[in-house]
Amino acid sequence: MTHRAVLAQCATEIHSILSGEIQTVLFRLVSMNAKVLIRRFLLVGCLHVCCAAGAFAQTMLSGRITDPDGAIVPGIKIAILKSGRQTWTALSDEAGVFRLSNVNAGGYSLHIEAANGFASYDRAITVGNAPLNIQVQLKLESVAQEVVVAPEPEAISLDVGNNRDQIKANASMLEKVPVFDQDYIAALTPFLDQNSLGTGGVVIVVDGVERKGTGVSASAIAEVRINSDPYNVELRQPGRGRIDIITKPGTARIHGTLNFTFRDSVTDAKNYFADTRPFEQKRIYEGSITGPGARDGHTTFLLSGTRQEDNVQSVVHAVTAAGLVTANVPTPIHNTEFAARISHDFSAANRVSLQYNVTDTVTRNQGVGGVVLSSAGINQQQQEDDVVFTQRIIISPTLLNQMQLFFEKDYDPTRSVTDAPRIVVDGNFTGGGAQADFFQTENNLKINDTVSWSRGRHYVSFGVNIPNLSRRAWEDRGNRLGTFNFASVDSYRSNKPYSYTQQAGPGRAIFWMNEIGTFVQDQMQLKKNLQVSLGVRYDWQTYFKAWNDFGPRGSFAYRMNDRKTVVRGGAGVFFDRSGAAVSVTLKFPRFTV
Repeated sequence: MTHRAVLAQCATEIHSILSGEIQTVLFRLVSMNAKVLIRRFLLVGCLHVCCAAGAFAQTMLSGRITDPDGAIVPGIKIAILKSGRQTWTALSDEAGVFRLSNVNAGGYSLHIEAANGFASYDRAITVGNAPLNIQVQLKLESVAQEVVVAPEPEAISLDVGNNRDQIKANASMLEKVPVFDQDYIAALTPFLDQNSLGTGGVVIVVDGVERKGTGVSASAIAEVRINSDPYNVELRQPGRGRIDIITKPGTARIHGTLNFTFRDSVTDAKNYFADTRPFEQKRIYEGSITGPGARDGHTTFLLSGTRQEDNVQSVVHAVTAAGLVTANVPTPIHNTEFAARISHDFSAANRVSLQYNVTDTVTRNQGVGGVVLSSAGINQQQQEDDVVFTQRIIISPTLLNQMQLFFEKDYDPTRSVTDAPRIVVDGNFTGGGAQADFFQTENNLKINDTVSWSRGRHYVSFGVNIPNLSRRAWEDRGNRLGTFNFASVDSYRSNKPYSYTQQAGPGRAIFWMNEIGTFVQDQMQLKKNLQVSLGVRYDWQTYFKAWNDFGPRGSFAYRMNDRKTVVRGGAGVFFDRSGAAVSVTLKFPRFTV
């Protein structure tokens, strides 16, 4: 047999072995001589070794994708290229992790196309026998790629929450605007419509929950809005009568802010009624910090705090039975606020956060000054502890549910500096005791649950607002020892008052204050340039029960053909709340004799 024939027959037999035709090969091998048999087995063995080596050279390729701040980026497509051709592909999961199995050893190019605001990414990699782990940090697209300086037909939004007459201030603007004592509520109140305010004053909504204050320090506020979605049925107050506050979210990297404010009376002018210039000083310590709460990339935290020490003095200038009294009386006000929040993403569709806030305001000798002596001052404390639980669940791409549970506990004692009857000498002095003892506690539960559903041209939201499920206790011991009124100092010296009043009867009241609201709204995109929102809200409260408090509301936004002008309009019915003070006054009036 010639060499060419032997090689041809070997190739045929190798093909048969690799194709699984083992029985035919064995039959043919029996008829061959030993020399040819040995050569064929050596050739087949070499081929098996080469195939096995190639198989064992395959390995695992994995990695994690993050943004410039270190936050995970899910849903990114990764391509492994060999000689410019796509060989393997993978998709980053909810944790930003991608995995590729059975990658052959060799040199490759890892490629990610530009998407979702991130620039394209290319990197040369070498795959060996050991598993390879790659950390990919994407970069944002350049400004030239993101910003197009050209007229855009859809530049003016029709959304009801993007009306141009709303007042909006983000964190950067708030840092630059000089706000007195960092009190954003007082600074923004003049921008509200006084006709839209209710009996309780300014309505403050923090992250969707009605509150008595911001709950966080100034640097922890991300955005403040006035008149955002003025006819929204989720909120009881019109847009011009409330302040919407959005706090900063947690971040994947640590970010912090620290502010310090200091004022001193060294340059103040002398008070005309004071013998010596009163020494006053104000100090404000404020800051916040956010960052990752764990290494898993799914947990973040927020800490914020404020300490305001307002060490002021009041000047007393009064005529008493002993003569003219002039004195500087310290009337300090110290306020402490602290907030801590931790958020965790159980998945891309389930986020939970838990927050604790405490506010403690202590005042001393309030009411003193002018003709009011220091003995008639009042000491007060207002302490509020809050626990807020929030859960956001994306049930489906078109269905979202957000629930908020808010528990509030208040402790507000007011005590007179002196426990004695009140002495009032008209136009000269007020002494004795303040007779203003009052003690108030409150345990309150707030519940918000909103479901949002979108389909076609409709965006439907419905839910329930329970701003108050509260048990309150009030103990009024004001004027228990009575008040003497004198016409002059001589009448006081001769002990001849012209009137005496004293509060009698039970001064303690325990009651429940409940308020419930529910709503439904449909935001419809009727045409490309026409959006209509229709909804209705129902409110109910414990006192002044009215079963017909339905408040229909509606609004529209129409964009003109020039694509630069949007005409908006709306109307609605809004119901105010009486508040607890009115209810208790009606049920527990004060009696004086």
